[in-house]
Amino acid sequence: MNGADLLVKLLIKHGTDTVFGYPGGTVLSVFDALYKNRKNIKCIRTADEQGAAHSADGYARVSGRVGVCIATSGPGATNLVTGIATAYMDSVPTIFITANVTLKEIGTDSFQEADITGITMPISKYNWMVKSVSDLPVIIAKAFKLAMSGRKGPIVVDIPRDVLENECSRKLLSVDIDSIDDSECRNALCASDYENMFEKTAGIIAEAKRPVIIAGGGVRISDASYELRCFAEKISAPVACTLMAIGEMPYSHKLYAGNLGQIGGKVAMSVLEDADTVISVGMRFTDRTCAFFSKGKKIIHIDIDRAEINKKVRTDAFLCGDAKEILQRLIDIVSSKDEWITDLEAKKHTVQALCCLDEEKLTPMAVMRAVNDVFGDDTYIATDVGLHQMWVAAYYPFERSHHLLTSGGFGTMGFGLGAAVGAKIAAKNESVVLITGDGSFLMNCAELTTLRDYKIPVIVVVMNNNALGMVKEMQSKEYKCHYCGTLFRGKTDFKKLANAFGIKGYKVCTPETLLAALRNAKESGKSTVIDCIIE
Repeated sequence: MNGADLLVKLLIKHGTDTVFGYPGGTVLSVFDALYKNRKNIKCIRTADEQGAAHSADGYARVSGRVGVCIATSGPGATNLVTGIATAYMDSVPTIFITANVTLKEIGTDSFQEADITGITMPISKYNWMVKSVSDLPVIIAKAFKLAMSGRKGPIVVDIPRDVLENECSRKLLSVDIDSIDDSECRNALCASDYENMFEKTAGIIAEAKRPVIIAGGGVRISDASYELRCFAEKISAPVACTLMAIGEMPYSHKLYAGNLGQIGGKVAMSVLEDADTVISVGMRFTDRTCAFFSKGKKIIHIDIDRAEINKKVRTDAFLCGDAKEILQRLIDIVSSKDEWITDLEAKKHTVQALCCLDEEKLTPMAVMRAVNDVFGDDTYIATDVGLHQMWVAAYYPFERSHHLLTSGGFGTMGFGLGAAVGAKIAAKNESVVLITGDGSFLMNCAELTTLRDYKIPVIVVVMNNNALGMVKEMQSKEYKCHYCGTLFRGKTDFKKLANAFGIKGYKVCTPETLLAALRNAKESGKSTVIDCIIE
């Protein structure tokens, strides 16, 4: 047994059933080990390493387990960087394993050498270079523990080629991982010993006349959707969701105030404006959310990462720890409150009515209605980044938690198709639909080969406006309509592109033809690309 065999067996030991990656010279021993263990672990070869990174990310978001990605040295490793940063900004538990040149070649500018641990230091939760095969059991155990503990995130493990190819004892498989010194893991956790703050928080909530809750991605990550709903109902507080928390409060719930965003957030912004107390749960106060605050409100911040507290917004009270555990305790200690807002449903109905105008045209709202009508609430929706992402956030009626996969913190165009691949493998029998834009889809459309080669049934809905729509909007508002670089001079036929990959394609221009294409795609049980010409 060599280091690569040991690595794969350790991955299996830690519950990994699927890895995503792309082969290359320095990492071939690992792919050979994957082949020998193919009955116990599946290897999905993507079109490139970035696609593999996003697939591991999507797999982790849906399964709730660590997503694992493997790449070769040099450009193979550096191709992972965008995917690692995406997982880091959205706190997704992932492990990125890269091969490197031999130990004696490191630092000599050898062919396909890259200092991937140095490169990824700012965008990973932790990283290692493995210098001895005997260190692998401890490092892999710590990698899995760190990825899932505290504020979750990506771990990078770089392994030189000779470490992978060195012979080792099978006794390394029986290392007692429970006895491993996990001080790094514990140090990465934020202490939740702010007992005095619970009393202060409960007091502020008791005094609040118009409380509002903002739910962030931490609610999704800690699986606290039920607790969020119970807490909101007990204190009668409307809930606005950031992009990363959409679906954590059901769209149809009477206290759901909508999303905070550039499109469709008018109800949420109106409710926030009227509030006297804002309770932020699992949310970073980024530039996208701070803009909605006015002075004179009491702020309570609940987050697992102490570094986020008072980072951009000064709080009146904070609770540092897991959102699920903190909400469970708050539910027990706060008193019930009467409803303070009576016209929330009316405001939401007004927005929904506007969405139903112009039913003859293939508008963004018509696309959302059609996808939901055909696929229902159980479907996972993946997006890329752009106007289509904002349309999904504003108009898609998510009823279930964890069912939106999108790049929030890093805003990664090209995320969607790879993420949909991983999501579908994790979701098994539940449908996965990617709603993307023409600009984003062109970035990673080669991942259609992954859908084809592994018969992964994902429905791709391309919202085609022949432009980089969001950036074009910025040019309209801020740069006097100087459209430099945002308009496509020719038109891409996405139906023919899909056919070239051996995948069924449709081109639709009306709600009726879109509905027909979606129904055909669902009935076929195969991957399909639908090119929607948006008005």
